[in-house]
Amino acid sequence: MTLSLLTVQARNEILRRVIAVDTISHRGRPRSLSTVETLERILYICRTGCQWSQLPLPAHVSYKTVHRRFMEWSKKRVFEDSFKNLAAAYTQNRQMSLVVDSTFVKNVYGKEVTGRNHTDRGRKATKVSLLTDTTGIPLAATYQFPNKHDSTTLKHLLDTARGVLPHALSRHSTLYADKAYDSQTCRSTCLVSGLIPMIPKRRSADRLGSVRYVIETTFGRLDRFRRIIMRYDATIHAFKSFHSLACCCLFR
Repeated sequence: MTLSLLTVQARNEILRRVIAVDTISHRGRPRSLSTVETLERILYICRTGCQWSQLPLPAHVSYKTVHRRFMEWSKKRVFEDSFKNLAAAYTQNRQMSLVVDSTFVKNVYGKEVTGRNHTDRGRKATKVSLLTDTTGIPLAATYQFPNKHDSTTLKHLLDTARGVLPHALSRHSTLYADKAYDSQTCRSTCLVSGLIPMIPKRRSADRLGSVRYVIETTFGRLDRFRRIIMRYDATIHAFKSFHSLACCCLFR
């Protein structure tokens, strides 16, 4: 069962958010799929990357039912808010260091927040910046145009994290990043956020790889969710929802 990918806490948090925004009408036919069954099918799509039309369903249920409910939940930020709430609960009573990095997601049908990726012969992509702790648990994510340099995306990521993780950013923790973030702007942004920047200088030996490798491991674990390896969703909120759902599965 795909719901086994989620911890009990993560599953309950998502269901709590769904119940809060998804009102059930007492008129008309009863729903052919329960909320739990719908969530299981959405997680199946996220994990396997199959097309909506290939979703295994009972004979009397259309895949369009699951897709419609997913889009409704995505517009109401169900999965994004669930990810943020899990991250906030995880960091509430912990003292931790943070790691930041970004990756490019190849675009197929996306129409929002896409651009040409200079590392992939100008093909369209979406840039995802991720913030984790030193055990690889994802804490915050932002989505930008791929032509933005890492040094210009750090402020957006930390501003997003500040609203979600006030405890993690107020304990003078350490932020580890690679040489792409070597700029005075990034160092000042870290200090303003109460973080100690550990960023190697360009043209110098990088001795922080033993700490930063965890975020590469996190990207590898996220790649097991086939729906977010390549972007097939036209809208950014649908892609964010799948990515947030995958991040929820990494909490242990």
